[in-house]
Amino acid sequence: MAGPRPIPKDATAALTAEALANCRNLGLLLDRLNPWKRVKGKWDLSGEAKRGWLSDLCQGHIDTALLDAYRVRWEQLVAHHGADEKSGLHLDLRTESRLVVGLGADSVLETAITLHRICGFPVIPGSALKGLTRSWALLELAAVLGVPVLDYEQFQAYKGPRVEKKRPTPLNRLEALLETDINTDDEKQWKVLQGDLNALKREQPVQDAGGAILAMELADFRSHQGVQDFRSTFGYPGQAGAAVFFDAIPVREPRFVADVMNVHYPDYYRAEEGKVPPSDDQHPNPVSFLAVDEEALFRFAVGGRRRNNPDDLVCAKKARAWLEQALCEAGIGAKTTSGYGYWNHSRPPQRAPILHEDHPQHPEDLEPGQVLNGTVLNTTHFGAFVDIGVGRDGLVHISELSEGYVESVDAVVQIGQRVRVKVLTVEQREGEWRISLTMKDVE
Repeated sequence: MAGPRPIPKDATAALTAEALANCRNLGLLLDRLNPWKRVKGKWDLSGEAKRGWLSDLCQGHIDTALLDAYRVRWEQLVAHHGADEKSGLHLDLRTESRLVVGLGADSVLETAITLHRICGFPVIPGSALKGLTRSWALLELAAVLGVPVLDYEQFQAYKGPRVEKKRPTPLNRLEALLETDINTDDEKQWKVLQGDLNALKREQPVQDAGGAILAMELADFRSHQGVQDFRSTFGYPGQAGAAVFFDAIPVREPRFVADVMNVHYPDYYRAEEGKVPPSDDQHPNPVSFLAVDEEALFRFAVGGRRRNNPDDLVCAKKARAWLEQALCEAGIGAKTTSGYGYWNHSRPPQRAPILHEDHPQHPEDLEPGQVLNGTVLNTTHFGAFVDIGVGRDGLVHISELSEGYVESVDAVVQIGQRVRVKVLTVEQREGEWRISLTMKDVE
């Protein structure tokens, strides 16, 4: 963007304070109707003037009727991809902290925020959600395979004193393998891929971790359930991913807040390394920006690429679980390392009712082999949790499924579904009861 494009003088004169206050498109105010002033031959809007103006925009500039109408269209669109309200592919979350997506995008105001281009309310692009989810899923798959993720000190030691920028980390090598055609039947290409896998296994961090990938050949790698799930869900060159990530939209009008970031040592950051110390005599340069405030309720959805395709919906359910964890644990948008962009569930989970009064109410009353009835409270790609009315909170983990081992249980058991489970083990460790259940070979 070449720079600010203030509206013409006659249009500015016609815009009264009342007209600006009644504008219901925040994007229009930020991009076109901002109060730029001519200062020493240049257009300027900075410092306290900018912060005060942003503060005036924190409430009342979202067209709620337009938001409601858009949400109806959004619901119809996601339903077309199998993500209606009954599918379990919807996800409502609240911001646990302030949220700003698109802070570094081109803007006449130096800082930006991602808004719907026409309607002016905040959105989180589906592309950003897919990128976040893919990164989270990659980290989890790396943990399963035993491919370590290097922290800063390990990364510096791995790269060496000269920081070899082109040297791939173990995680880079794993990602490269996932993005190649590992299903090829070409003998020459197969040898190349096997060589890439062997190069990954020779990495010292992988050797130190001693993970499962050390014992794998290429055939084992490509048949691994986690590898198949990752590639099917997110796609790879020549094959689109089965999961579709939709833009997240607010359920109701969110509150905004005028925030500020303040670089206290600008000379230190501008100078060459070691030239200027981060001393307190430097002049901070406060930069104001607009952010979505805490407790804003947004709606997310992940659907299948092919309508009514069961395989795509299975991938979508896995992606939805990954997305929820990534949003709550890693955050999204700018300044996540400073605590921005984290989410909480919109409602606390409700305890499911005990189905039969004759359930044991204490862990010590349970016996291995005993068959129980319960209600699934939660499902994730780690497993399922069932309320059988025992222990302090009544939540126990299903360790196996009658359908056999799967990476994700979402395709087998749904939240609220009644299941029969058999007690495998009951033991007490350090004052806490640990109970494992199975759905395998239940009478």
